Amino acid sequence: MEHASVSSTDVGSTVSSDVQDQKRTSYRWAVLFMIAMMALITFMDRTNISIAAPQMSKDFGLSKTQMGFVFSAFAWAYALGQLPGGWITDKLGSRKVLTIVVLFWSLMTMATAHALGFISLVVIRFIFGMGEAASWPAGTQAMQFWYPKSERGLVNGVTHSCGQFATSIVPLLGVAIMTAWGWRSIFHIFGTIGIVWAIVSGRSSTSESTRPRRHIFGMARRPLPQQRQKRPSPGTPAPRQRRRPTFRGN
Repeated sequence: MEHASVSSTDVGSTVSSDVQDQKRTSYRWAVLFMIAMMALITFMDRTNISIAAPQMSKDFGLSKTQMGFVFSAFAWAYALGQLPGGWITDKLGSRKVLTIVVLFWSLMTMATAHALGFISLVVIRFIFGMGEAASWPAGTQAMQFWYPKSERGLVNGVTHSCGQFATSIVPLLGVAIMTAWGWRSIFHIFGTIGIVWAIVSGRSSTSESTRPRRHIFGMARRPLPQQRQKRPSPGTPAPRQRRRPTFRGN
């Protein structure tokens, strides 16, 4: 009787563990949706200025060269911010970093509508680029954490597809918004979308019941049986190690 009670307890704990694992693996598709929406918002916010640029140049009296500096300000900041963005992601984690930076650059997107001229546009676009720079380092870390190697190609395809989809819908949405309410409304509306994303991300669950276990995604601490090296029997000579070639080709 005692043996039977122990066995039933073990079975119950196994079933409970399986249910929790199922919750974890199901939650990762919600994570994919959030990352894909982040990619969509990223490209929407960085490309919307191309729709408003002609009217902005007219209102501020900017030359084509000056608008070139405005566009370059984002690119320079985006390139320079990749390294610190990745470093901060390693320290704080992808979810926290994405929540912060999406909220930050969404506010900077809205701030673009309140620019007063050339200098303010350059400053705002530079700060905006620094905010967006951490998006892909943090998104990549999240994908590595939540998905096994066998699914990362699909996950990357989904996120990149959403990013490119954004570039196709921005002209349609941007022109419609600008025609109805003016070019400043483009930045207000697009920035609001990012703020909504950040609020949802900040309120999402991060409890242990929804976080994946390491062994589920092929990162087990113990090697798989086929990966374990067989110990040589006593008296068996050690295998001869091949000499690795140097950079000189020797």
